[in-house]
Amino acid sequence: IEERDNAVLVRILHEPLASPEQTIMKYLETNDTIRNKKARDITFIKDADHMKRILQKMAESGEIVKEGIGGGQAYRKAKKVH
Repeated sequence: IEERDNAVLVRILHEPLASPEQTIMKYLETNDTIRNKKARDITFIKDADHMKRILQKMAESGEIVKEGIGGGQAYRKAKKVH
């Protein structure tokens, strides 16, 4: 909130309503893979380690699958088994 001579300016920050996990899964509906950087960009999470923990948790739960090693890691949507 900023007071001006004849007005008050209110800035409202845009924050996504979806959880980071929901945002990542929606991205993977139209993209083959996602990397940590892209996941941070679309979820507005700045900390790479925080995003790494989210992606690892999603992989452990079976929502996504990790591909590659080290800095070349990407994640893809897990295939559902019927």
